[in-house]
Amino acid sequence: MSFLFTMRPPRALLSLVVFTILAVLANYFLLNSEAIPDLLEIAVVSMLVLGPTIINGIVLMVHERARDDSVPPTTGISSRVVDELISWIS
Repeated sequence: MSFLFTMRPPRALLSLVVFTILAVLANYFLLNSEAIPDLLEIAVVSMLVLGPTIINGIVLMVHERARDDSVPPTTGISSRVVDELISWIS
């Protein structure tokens, strides 16, 4: 459900549907059968659980980079870091 908070609605629904389909297929073909080792099952479940968080992190990083690239920097990197810290505190 977190796709709905970080993406525009059409892409969010598409991502949600694709991820749900992948999760159902992984559950049906990989996790219900005893064909793969336990360690690989743990890796698949970890990706299914952490997948939306990883995708949201990538979306947010791309958005922040695009936002930073659109405005030319007026100050040095150190003053921008200090400004960010001050804004977080206040």
